[in-house]
Amino acid sequence: FNAKRGKELFDFGWKILACNILNQGYLGIYDLVIGAQFSAGQLGLVSQGKKYPSALGSMLDGAIQPVMMSAVSRIQTKIEQVKRLTRRALKTSTFVIAPCMMLFAVAAEPIVSILLGEKWLECVPFLQMYCFVYALLPIHSSNLSALSGLGRSDINLKLEIVKKCIGTLALVIGAFVVRDVYVLVSMAMLTGIIATMVNSWPNKRVIGYSYLEQIRDICPAFLLSAAA
Repeated sequence: FNAKRGKELFDFGWKILACNILNQGYLGIYDLVIGAQFSAGQLGLVSQGKKYPSALGSMLDGAIQPVMMSAVSRIQTKIEQVKRLTRRALKTSTFVIAPCMMLFAVAAEPIVSILLGEKWLECVPFLQMYCFVYALLPIHSSNLSALSGLGRSDINLKLEIVKKCIGTLALVIGAFVVRDVYVLVSMAMLTGIIATMVNSWPNKRVIGYSYLEQIRDICPAFLLSAAA
């Protein structure tokens, strides 16, 4: 056992663990607030609307990002190559996920009827909104994977804290100020856009990959998906 190496790995790993705990805790509180402030029925509709886009996005994006993080970790000192890898991962995952989410949103009603039955048709608007939220997943994961591959889990943790503060504010506004479950889920769309800016901001300094460059890189996939 190499104590020095173990300390390096622990210093990196505990911040990733903290990020995941924060995220899971927030998701649990989110569902708890919906169930307490509205009704179990509306919580069920929101949960069903979120479940399928979440599973689809995680499956597709999850096949690309771990490979990208591993590749980045091997070339940490070659920043230009790190940027090229990040761009490739972002463009590839967006090219796959954007059309899938677009199709899922457009065909949401018949898909829900087939998979869940007509009694669940009220979850269609939520499913469509979450399709938009998870269509942005490549921006989040590509930026965070690049930072993790460079060993900057400290930045990941700071970003997670900022995003959860923004998400909590949106949750309070939707659930306790406006008191409308549709507004609450719409706020998730807004916070999703803000979170893309938060996640991409450090990489302008770290690898020279700005938010505007990222938007330009993903626009073709979104435009083609919309046209199709």
